[in-house]
Amino acid sequence: MDSGGKAMKKKVKTAGNPLLKKALFLFFFSLLLQIPLMFVNGVVHERNYLYDSTIKNIGREWGETQTIAGPVIVVPYTEEYYEREYTVDKQGKQIEVIKSKKRKNSLVVLPEKLDVNVDLKEEVRKRGIYKSMVYTGELNMKGNFSKVLSNIPENSVIEYNEISVSLGITDIKALLKIDKFNFNGKEIELESGTGLGKPFQISKGISGKLGTKNEELEEIPFNIELVFRGSEGITLLPMGKDNSFFIKSAWENPSFYGMLPRERVINENGFTANWNISHLTRNYKQYFFIGDGNKIDLSEAQAGVALYNGITHYRQVIRAAKYGVLFIMMSLLAVYLFEVSGKKETHYVQYGIVGFSLVMFYLLLLSLAEHISFITAYGISATAVIVPVSLYIASVTKNIKYGLGMFALLIGIYSILFSILKMEDYALLTGTLLIMGVLYLLMYVTKNMEIVNKKVTDTEENGNEEQVKK
Repeated sequence: MDSGGKAMKKKVKTAGNPLLKKALFLFFFSLLLQIPLMFVNGVVHERNYLYDSTIKNIGREWGETQTIAGPVIVVPYTEEYYEREYTVDKQGKQIEVIKSKKRKNSLVVLPEKLDVNVDLKEEVRKRGIYKSMVYTGELNMKGNFSKVLSNIPENSVIEYNEISVSLGITDIKALLKIDKFNFNGKEIELESGTGLGKPFQISKGISGKLGTKNEELEEIPFNIELVFRGSEGITLLPMGKDNSFFIKSAWENPSFYGMLPRERVINENGFTANWNISHLTRNYKQYFFIGDGNKIDLSEAQAGVALYNGITHYRQVIRAAKYGVLFIMMSLLAVYLFEVSGKKETHYVQYGIVGFSLVMFYLLLLSLAEHISFITAYGISATAVIVPVSLYIASVTKNIKYGLGMFALLIGIYSILFSILKMEDYALLTGTLLIMGVLYLLMYVTKNMEIVNKKVTDTEENGNEEQVKK
């Protein structure tokens, strides 16, 4: 072979294998498809933010998360106390003088027994295309106070006509009606506000004059019934010495926080929950003085339930998009294998069309899920991708078997993805096993790649050598 033939052979070798170039193109193209996937993710997050903002606005107008605190009895009094003062007499000597002074304060007494029953009736509120689950709560509160005046300081004058009862409700504008507010067998005339101030976390609510006598303050039973609105959840403060709470609702997605219920039942009909809480679990006593307000944190002990709307379709689309690159690479790999095993070469543009079609699945899924159920939207979106792509592959490869193979692959991919989205506890495990499965599949289908490259290169070299000899 002359020098010209050797140069031609060297040129052929450096040209490389077109299949290897195609494989490298597919790898980098799959990574490049991250850009439209990031765009889709941005759209999803933007729509999710708008959804959250709308839900919060509906909650503010309907009624926010409610916290029920109390009831408490507030006893105002005037205390006489003595204080040393130093002054100078006529001879210029310093003398000590004890003076009598008076100061006003209030004793806040917490209930001895507190039983609360709450029935949350869910409702759906719409604003545009968005829906929000809110509730109307029916509350029944019973219990009693004992020895209300036992902690009043000595030498104090009690203002009996000013003794009042207060009940804290965080979103007072959502209070619909008060069916009963009975203390010591008498209905209390109520007014807005508790008069306790922000340091006690129950500054918002209702209150009324108790109007009772000394002998009636030894034991005061109470019975409260009211109806209020709210959203997202409800919190009860265990301010009694002995607390018993019961909450029920048809809500299927509760999340309990604070002190967890002693018993709870969650099923397709909703949930029920029971709490029994002792005063020993808190860090404050059954009474305190208004002057101690900055030292008392009534919300340190609480029992509550958050009412979620479940997993939104936005979260599901975000989770689905996380597997986007993996599934797109699997699909493009299938097209590549069809090209290797077939006689029809697939153009780079045709790979691009398949890749962008797979990306459009997520945008279509988001668009449909805002108007119809997620399952229906998923089925329509998957069908809108699987059928055209499979027909396109059959047309490009001129082989119906490859089209059917692509159809089966995409059916499997989207079925697996749907299963992952429906899993809560095992989604990460399933996704990891899927990635490992794809890795093992790549090992299997590429084990003979070197032989293919060698055959292609040898064929090209033999053809070029014959051309040089001629």
